[in-house]
Amino acid sequence: MSACYEILLHIAEVCLRLKRQLVVAATFSRRTGVKDIVSLSRRYPDADIKVIWCRPKNDAEEEIRMRLARRNEEADQSSAVTTMARYTEVKKRYEEIVDLPHLELDTSPPKTIADCVSEALNYILA
Repeated sequence: MSACYEILLHIAEVCLRLKRQLVVAATFSRRTGVKDIVSLSRRYPDADIKVIWCRPKNDAEEEIRMRLARRNEEADQSSAVTTMARYTEVKKRYEEIVDLPHLELDTSPPKTIADCVSEALNYILA
């Protein structure tokens, strides 16, 4: 996994050096990953880097169980998180983003995917 992030950040750096716009979709769940983005932004201070942290604020067990059930019913979904135990395990790895300005995007219902995309685009284009 770390090799994938290294390659991803290298590609991002090449695009920034060439003054190309890009969107990087990745899960930087640990501060070390966020530090890599901070370092990249310092090397390219003129780049308009936007960080969006997508997470459900309503992660009560009942809500997460409903999401997991829905996810498990959808044939085109593939996820390593399919049980409440796995959700809890993965959630424990996430660390707050403290080193970068960012949008914390609540993905909890009643928000729809369209609502989340709209909020993210408004942030990116601001």
